[in-house]
Amino acid sequence: MNRQITIEQIFDSLWQKYITENRQVAALHQQLLALGETIHNDHIALRGFSRTGFDLDRLSSFFLERGYVHGGNYHFEQKKLRACHLEPPRSELPKVF
Repeated sequence: MNRQITIEQIFDSLWQKYITENRQVAALHQQLLALGETIHNDHIALRGFSRTGFDLDRLSSFFLERGYVHGGNYHFEQKKLRACHLEPPRSELPKVF
């Protein structure tokens, strides 16, 4: 994995992709900013897929290598879902689930 990619670059890339695919979100975001609102993502949720090799461990390793720390592990048996949350190294960054 490329360690030169920063957390901020990843979050910016994810945000750009999200607003490209969800135009109403981009418009709402602009309206809130125009009203002087401050917007801060306190957390984001990402999903990995074991069959593609992009699983929980691989996904979380990117953030752990950049200073995030484990905040908890979860297992939702009925949904057949393993999850964790990662605490950021700086308060201005979001938690990652």
